[in-house]
Amino acid sequence: MDHAKRKELGEFYTPPSVARYIVRRVGIQPGDKVLDPACGSGTFLIEAYRELVGDDVDRGAADFDDVTRVLSNLCGNDLNTFSAVLCQIQLLWHILNFKTEIRQRGFPDLPIATKVNSLVVPDHFSALDRFGELDVPEYRAVIGNPPYVRKERSAQDLDARTVSEFERDRNGFTGVSSKLNAYALFIYRALNSWCRPASDDQTPGRLGFIVPVSLFDSNETGDLRRLFRIGARWTILEIIDLELIYRRVFDADVLPAIIICENRPALDGDTVSIRIATKECVSESQDGGLPEFGFGGLKEELIPYADIFSPDGRVLTRLTAARAALMRKLRPLATFHDIAKPFWVKKSRGATGKYRDTPPTVDQHKWEARRMISRGVVFRATRPPAEGGAGKHDVYKGENIIAGELQGDPILRSCDPSAAASPYLWQYGAILPEKAYAVAQVAHCPNAVQFNPTRTAFTDTATILMPAEHAKDVPFDLLLMSDIYVWFYALGARMGVLRTCRSHIYPTNLALLPWSDDLIGSAGRIEDLRERLVNACRGAADATAALLAALDALRFPTLKQRIRSDKALRIGFGENFDPTGYEAELSAPHIADESPDSVRLGLSEDLLDWTEINNKHLAQGLLRSLTVREGLALSKAAILALSVPVSAGELVAWDRTVEAFSPKAIQDEMRHALHELNTLVAAALNLSDEDLQSIESDCYEDAFLKRIRPRYPGSVTRKQGFRTGLDASSRYES
Repeated sequence: MDHAKRKELGEFYTPPSVARYIVRRVGIQPGDKVLDPACGSGTFLIEAYRELVGDDVDRGAADFDDVTRVLSNLCGNDLNTFSAVLCQIQLLWHILNFKTEIRQRGFPDLPIATKVNSLVVPDHFSALDRFGELDVPEYRAVIGNPPYVRKERSAQDLDARTVSEFERDRNGFTGVSSKLNAYALFIYRALNSWCRPASDDQTPGRLGFIVPVSLFDSNETGDLRRLFRIGARWTILEIIDLELIYRRVFDADVLPAIIICENRPALDGDTVSIRIATKECVSESQDGGLPEFGFGGLKEELIPYADIFSPDGRVLTRLTAARAALMRKLRPLATFHDIAKPFWVKKSRGATGKYRDTPPTVDQHKWEARRMISRGVVFRATRPPAEGGAGKHDVYKGENIIAGELQGDPILRSCDPSAAASPYLWQYGAILPEKAYAVAQVAHCPNAVQFNPTRTAFTDTATILMPAEHAKDVPFDLLLMSDIYVWFYALGARMGVLRTCRSHIYPTNLALLPWSDDLIGSAGRIEDLRERLVNACRGAADATAALLAALDALRFPTLKQRIRSDKALRIGFGENFDPTGYEAELSAPHIADESPDSVRLGLSEDLLDWTEINNKHLAQGLLRSLTVREGLALSKAAILALSVPVSAGELVAWDRTVEAFSPKAIQDEMRHALHELNTLVAAALNLSDEDLQSIESDCYEDAFLKRIRPRYPGSVTRKQGFRTGLDASSRYES
């Protein structure tokens, strides 16, 4: 099945070593019933067979009767008939060494169903078909990789009976919307209908799935996550965050995670096993096959159950014991929501009527209290010009926002945002303050710029914070540059996670950032750091630019020129570069693998960001050229256009130039300036010196956190203007 078709159906097949890990962690034993409700070609059931009896067969310790008993308990279903048949063929292939018994007794009957949507609850008639026989709450383990299909992409509607089964309350707990992504419905159905309940003589059933990380941070799955809270219906036993190695798990832009759950309520004393996957757990195949994943070798952190849930009900997947302890210090604090400017709106027949920024003294019940933390303006089809000089605003996008500054020109001038399709805060023009902050909505972490909302507006690619009067002098643009806020956001407030470690900064999660009124007392000292911070950041950016200009002035041949001039040379690129225009964000370029025939250079933590050259000297020269560009995003064409030193004389000239500009000293000055900011912020948030040291160490040494950096002053962003086609009916067709 080609990639486009698999994307449409949400089918991304699982590497066997991932399935093997899940099978072992759900703890199945001979005699246990196992179900894969979206079995595909059988990867999980094959690994279950090997775990239960296959390895014993290979060692001569199991006979045909042992095999048939195990196979009778390995159940599966797939909507795709070809996949289900292939699953059966692969299982039977594993027992062909029992050829004498098969001739005498025939192949065992495999409980693998097909052409049935596992999410549909059987009625009295369908209960008689093959899947109807399998749809029972008797399984010790439900395992698999369920399809990832949004409701708007799905061609299959659930019948009214099934919708009711998902949405009805059980034992005082609400159900979930039947419109959830298919993987979330599979989780609910597995724990509600298939995993066996605990009893006096049996342990509860377990679920082991590989799912998108959106399970943990999406508002859509909030109702499902509530069923895993302490005292609710089910328990999370283990999570492995696979974000950093997602390209090695699936050949798709899906950020996955492994989750192991149990069909019992979570208790106060429970802990959750958390592992964070890095490239060190991936072993590449020498023959070009699928990689092996050594998840068992990753450090395991046992986190108190309550700590994995954020106050707004998300599940935090990157906690360690030390991080959880710091979170417990920061969570009780006030938040950015508390210091957003309050205002009150009076509703009139469903429409916004009067509004005010002082508390109402009469008819309080008719007024709704709100806070000025919101989306930007949504224009849709019309972009109304200002008339008569009133309400003239320049309009910017989130891509124009750098920490502390606006970069580039507005996308609209002399516009009236209050007349937009959805003006949000700009419909309350009479009470808008003169000082507000805009935060780029898609970024590694929040980047803020101060602006005057009576003259400037932002589209909904930015999130808007308008501080209350008592906090108006706090420089939030500098505050968010602190490593403390970067750390907290990355571990405790991310939503809408995207590849390359970016995410969406919505009003919802911006509002979660910690706050203390002691920051008001530190506002002046933080502001006094502005010039040093900005100069240090710009100096680092300018030093890099000056260094690159000086290196270009050496006029060494480019990588492309060197390869084209020597027919014996060859270069290859990792699979990430297959899509035209893909850019790898350089992070600690290094020699990833070396053999007598070639040298592979890793460009980042992503294992598919690599380039391979069959000449050691050329590869080492390219590594020098890449190293001085760390933090930049380069396409295949840009890498080929790099100047590369090769000869001894070229290497000497290159190294002397790098030493003369010494960007490291300037980078150190930037870090020292940030440390001064961190010290002020830590004191205001009541963090100790040891706490701050732990946070700074995390931010600069952790494989994930060191990629989460603000757009510091001096950064350059890509400007794309207005996007089009977002309201097209065909948006979800591919």
